Amino acid sequence: MIQSLPCEWHRCKQGTNAAARRRFPSYVYAVDISSDSTKVVAASYGPADNVRLFDITSSTQLLPTISHGYIWTVKFSPDGSRFATASDGSGVRVYSTHDGRVLFDSGTRCSTESSQLVTPLAWSADGQQLFVPSKGKITSFSISDSSSSEWPIHDARYPVSIVSNGRFIACSAGSSVSLWDCMSQKQIGSFITHHAAVMCIALTPSGGYLACGIGNNITIHDLRDVLPSTFFVVGLPLIQVSDQTFKSWTQSIPTNTEALLSEEIKSASSPSHNLLACRAIVRARLKRVALAMEDGKQSLRVQPSPIGYIAMAVALLGQGDREGALRIFDFAFHDCERDDIRFILLLKSILVFESGNQEDAIIRLELLATRADDGNDNDTTYLYTQVLAVMYMKKGNYGRAISLIERAKNLTPEDKQCFPLITISLIFGWSFDGLDVVAQQRLCETLYAEGRTVEAVEILLNIIKMPDKDTQGSKTKADWVADFIQKCAVTLERVGDEASRSAKHDDAITQYSTALSLSPPSPAGLLIKRSKARTAKGLWKDALQDAKEAVKADSSNPWGYEAKHAALHEAKRYDEAIDALNSMLHAIEQSRNPELRQLRKNYISPSDTIAAINSVAREILKHCPLVVIDVTTGHKLFHPRQENWTTNGS
Repeated sequence: MIQSLPCEWHRCKQGTNAAARRRFPSYVYAVDISSDSTKVVAASYGPADNVRLFDITSSTQLLPTISHGYIWTVKFSPDGSRFATASDGSGVRVYSTHDGRVLFDSGTRCSTESSQLVTPLAWSADGQQLFVPSKGKITSFSISDSSSSEWPIHDARYPVSIVSNGRFIACSAGSSVSLWDCMSQKQIGSFITHHAAVMCIALTPSGGYLACGIGNNITIHDLRDVLPSTFFVVGLPLIQVSDQTFKSWTQSIPTNTEALLSEEIKSASSPSHNLLACRAIVRARLKRVALAMEDGKQSLRVQPSPIGYIAMAVALLGQGDREGALRIFDFAFHDCERDDIRFILLLKSILVFESGNQEDAIIRLELLATRADDGNDNDTTYLYTQVLAVMYMKKGNYGRAISLIERAKNLTPEDKQCFPLITISLIFGWSFDGLDVVAQQRLCETLYAEGRTVEAVEILLNIIKMPDKDTQGSKTKADWVADFIQKCAVTLERVGDEASRSAKHDDAITQYSTALSLSPPSPAGLLIKRSKARTAKGLWKDALQDAKEAVKADSSNPWGYEAKHAALHEAKRYDEAIDALNSMLHAIEQSRNPELRQLRKNYISPSDTIAAINSVAREILKHCPLVVIDVTTGHKLFHPRQENWTTNGS
């Protein structure tokens, strides 16, 4: 059990009696922990020697004791490189955590009064502005040039409390809370009112929820119903960069990202291990391995951290040192938070995969996914499943990748962002956007290359049916689909023609049918070919339907009528077959193609054929004996004399 020890720094490991104590000259009124959980700053309410910075793990005091009389609050900057102190009578100061230098001193400007505020300090997201409230107003100090500005708040009668996520400030005074944009310093959203005075407030790191202490109760407000999404922080594991740098990085503009990170590093009051590690990763992507190695080493010199070791591993991998990369990566587990272990295990699996041990990486991740699934941890299972899908895609097993992607769809809403996947994309360059369609495209291309065009088209039709919102960049998808359709259509028709010439009519029908499923703009040719193949198979009904559709698609094409004639003849519908043949000859005669019109001489019309047959028949009958037959019995009745029949010619 840890007892209350005023005036001391006390650290005790659970289950032991070991404790580290650092005595302060008076009661400790202010304490804060850095965002990376490595440092703690504390201040007592005394006249001097009252501010101290400690290593949170070893309890070692990191800086000489600092004097800033009567401190009421302390606050680390977002990146942990600085901390601010607010005094009852000596204003606000900002110190470097690296060497304790005073980076900013407001002097007597904005001296706070402890009786009039509860939480009197807040930082902007980039750590360049410090917000200090006092009765009736909020003052903003620019750390870089020591300038200041102020604006009035909604109520000047009551003590003020502020909290911020770096993008907006929540300010309580009296029974209401107002919200302010950190950049424009203008009020955003409407007032949040309560039935009694708000005694304290707290804000989640993302800014999504606001908690207010009112009397004996607390009230939780979902600010996502009040403010636009731009005011909420996107939290990525391990990586902390400015919004501008994050946008550039996620848009895959590495050269610009490197420049932005360099600017951030240069403007920082002390070296930032996180920014150096991030630049190392970006430089490794740009193949600037030597510079990446130097950044990684410097990051670890400033402060050993998981992202520092990961950056070094990425740089070593870029250098071709696979064993070194895997070895240095393991140190990331030494300095990580307990909650980060699973994510770092996932990153280790990806590094193993990237180092060439693909089977080992997949086995590792399959085990992790199984464990998460057994624990009904859908969010983690979704994460592992998505990464496994990419691994199988990179390995060329697109069928397995597609099944994993389909499973992932059932584990999370479509519009849910997965921040660990974004971090993986930034570190390793893996893309999870439009994963489903990309996997199916790769599978199509593989099947086509293997000569399995019919199967490739089945997958292609699934891609075509996907709505554009499921594919990041619908134009890219449309261009690929158009090219692949053209390629498949040509191949299917060629293979179908070869099958027809070899009398493999079933194969020919399959090839032509698949080509027609691609909805070609001019389907008449394929319909005619399929009709002929079906006629050869004795499928005259289907063949006739194809021929009719071919004629409908292009009434000027004589070969549609020819196919129709063949199908009708096969069906023993001779009169209709003759009509179809006449239509074919008419189409040849009316064709604008002179070469096609020349083919007319190869055909005899049905009427000419009938006339020729009649002429021959008459000649034969002139020299044949005539008989009379009873049509009811079929019996011959008598032999009429020849001359009695010649006048009728019958």
